[in-house]
Amino acid sequence: MGTKFVFSGTGTRGDLLPMLAMASELQARGHSCHVLGNAPAASLARQLGVPFTAIAPAQTNNLVEVEENFGNIVFPSYQPTFDFIERELARGTELVLVNPESYAASTLMAERHGLPLVRFTLAPFRISSLEAPYYPLSEAVKGWLGKYVRRHVLPGVLERRYTHPYILRRMNEFRSTLGLQPLNGSWRVLEGLVTHQLCLFPEWYCPRASDWPASLDCVGFPLTPPRGELPERVAQFIRQRGAPLVFTPGTGVADVRQFFDAARSCCKLLQKPGIFLSPCFDPSTIPAGGALLHEPYLELERLLPHAALLVHHGGIGTTARALEAGIPQIISPQAFDQPDNGHRITLLGAGAVVARRSLAGDVLAKQARRLLDSLETRRTLAELSRQIRETDAVAAAATVLERLASAPRTSRTAA
Repeated sequence: MGTKFVFSGTGTRGDLLPMLAMASELQARGHSCHVLGNAPAASLARQLGVPFTAIAPAQTNNLVEVEENFGNIVFPSYQPTFDFIERELARGTELVLVNPESYAASTLMAERHGLPLVRFTLAPFRISSLEAPYYPLSEAVKGWLGKYVRRHVLPGVLERRYTHPYILRRMNEFRSTLGLQPLNGSWRVLEGLVTHQLCLFPEWYCPRASDWPASLDCVGFPLTPPRGELPERVAQFIRQRGAPLVFTPGTGVADVRQFFDAARSCCKLLQKPGIFLSPCFDPSTIPAGGALLHEPYLELERLLPHAALLVHHGGIGTTARALEAGIPQIISPQAFDQPDNGHRITLLGAGAVVARRSLAGDVLAKQARRLLDSLETRRTLAELSRQIRETDAVAAAATVLERLASAPRTSRTAA
């Protein structure tokens, strides 16, 4: 029986798409794959022909307290993941586990059975680095106090990623059922189980730092080609109104009122059409037949090539799609990797950042005018778009995984 790649993780659609894309590519090459994720991804998995098992309910709002997120989404995934992997091992299947987080259930299964574990990292924010920390920590290590902050403050800040007491308690509860020793104060030790790390972004987006793991590949943004066409109502809106401004706060954001109030005002000030994307927006607030259109969800790879500009939350997948389309973007970040992605976009000259506390129509309109009128921005975006379109990151990731699966097995332990 050959090797089976088991991808597992929880999150919103943008978190799960890369797993499905990599699994689909590996299957096309003749490998056996299975994806474990949140229930709503099952329909997309069917479209791609990827075997899928739901291990957690839908994650409709990722801006919640740690206890709510882990209690309702992550920890319910532990037992189904355990059951799936145990069944596969009982059949004699050789497994390679692929996940995005050290606290994922499959990490504990890799520890229990000595299985190869590949970590895929969607955004630079996820890599702990003293040399090149994520924004805004990257600003704190500059200037005359920078050396002190890097040596005495930054290590503690990065360590807090691994020390939340609620997560530790729940992980240790499950570890005890597996016969694993409890984690003492931190789960960073589990990083020692990782066989290889896949960074799903290009090095021009985030240059490699000297203190990154040695066994690591940056393969680029895992962007799949568009499938099908835009819905006719959307295509007709664009034909009639022209290239729109597109606004999306992310599928995992429930409170969208401020965001779309600013969007509506921005479109009015610029006299531009707008498309609002969110399953949480009330479409009855948009008059029919006007210059604004609402859709609960659209594939950005189909929409953005027809757009003038994108305003969004700064999720890495959305950021990459705007770069791919070669359009400027305005990021209004809230949490997680979003501030760091916004900072990188400004450094690249591909867009701007508007703080969420400053989010208003006139502020968005001012930044949009500047970006749309800038010849330098257009040139930068054209070059970055070319680089993305000439790279097949999903295929590159699959090649790395194939290489790792064929390598001699070496047992890793948490250390």
